[in-house]
Amino acid sequence: MEIPDRTATYAFGRLLQERLKSRHFLPNQRIITEGEKLGQVFLLCSGIVRVSLITSQGESVVLSIERPPSVLGAMEMLQGNLSLSSVEAVSEVTCLSMSEEAFHRYGNNDLQFLSLLAKDLSGKLLKTSDLSARKNTPVRNRVAWYLLHSFDNGEVQLNKNDMASFLGTTERHLNRQLKFFKDSGVACFPTILDKETLQSFTQDV
Repeated sequence: MEIPDRTATYAFGRLLQERLKSRHFLPNQRIITEGEKLGQVFLLCSGIVRVSLITSQGESVVLSIERPPSVLGAMEMLQGNLSLSSVEAVSEVTCLSMSEEAFHRYGNNDLQFLSLLAKDLSGKLLKTSDLSARKNTPVRNRVAWYLLHSFDNGEVQLNKNDMASFLGTTERHLNRQLKFFKDSGVACFPTILDKETLQSFTQDV
């Protein structure tokens, strides 16, 4: 499936633009590793990435799914912290990378970049708040919401294990909900068959 390239979204001043490097990642390739020093910030141009962390129980939890335009690693770079989460490619991914030096020396003085950064961070904050509230709704409603909001051209991008983690449920419970939607003729994972009916399950989400 072709995913639009958003490289043109990142139009900054000349001094910063000249210091951006194109990077390509294959599916399941690690872009950022949790707990490691972050030497670069990545601007997502095309593809889809999975942001996750390891809990104290050793379980991997999917925090978010990011699509272009998105800035990866900016929060840690701003605070000088180690990476708080891992970022992996779900599909083939193209990014523009920005070194730590370029971030602080040129990014801090580039109005276009600062505007992008403010929009990106505020958007992620709102998304986190929405996801926290959504965790209190029934799993069936969450699954319906995900199917509607996380697909391109009718095809869902995550595998079932990641999808269950992202929705805060087990893969077994997720399979029961997917079976319900399949038996109802609404969705046959990963394809949505009846969007209007599926939307009726998301009224409280």
